Amino acid sequence: WNGPNMPDEVAQLAQHPNKSARVTVIQKDVNTLNNRYDPNLPIHTGAVMIIDDDNIVTKETIDCAFANWKKDQSRLYSFGGGRIATAETYDMAPMRHDPARINFLLPRMVFHRKFLSLYFHKDYQKLRDYVDSQEGHCDDIAFASIVTKYTGKPMVYVKAKYTDLIKPGLTSHKNRVELRLKCTRDIIAMLNWTLPRVDRVAC
Repeated sequence: WNGPNMPDEVAQLAQHPNKSARVTVIQKDVNTLNNRYDPNLPIHTGAVMIIDDDNIVTKETIDCAFANWKKDQSRLYSFGGGRIATAETYDMAPMRHDPARINFLLPRMVFHRKFLSLYFHKDYQKLRDYVDSQEGHCDDIAFASIVTKYTGKPMVYVKAKYTDLIKPGLTSHKNRVELRLKCTRDIIAMLNWTLPRVDRVAC
């Protein structure tokens, strides 16, 4: 949980685990989007799933993403919405008119936990500081850019279902496209890397 004030309903998640699952709630002193990639989180598995708290994901979707991850653990798998994120454009709806150019997927991701340590490497401190200072919530673009540059492999779109509880969410915020375009350009400049067009897998 980001920040010093944890709601009771969140704290209670860790107090009443059911028989088949263990829930650990971590409270951070500082509210930063970088917290979600902290390699010191108590993760006991090779695979990590990151998803926003306003999404509902089916078991079938998780099984599909995990099955593909087991085949090739060097990739970032996402069933999130596709975007075109380049120095020239940030397109939030390319699925409708230009799906072949999609090179970034929203962070409904499954990936190997080693990429958390990669993101938190000292070489990327400047980039993480930038994420904290920028209003476009660009941790997802920064993380995907660092990992795909390291592996030389694009993100992988997993065609699977999930539900957004809050619509239209951040996409409706004023100047959203302009803020995301600016941070995309800055991240490209800092890393000298543009996200390659995504691959696709079926369930």
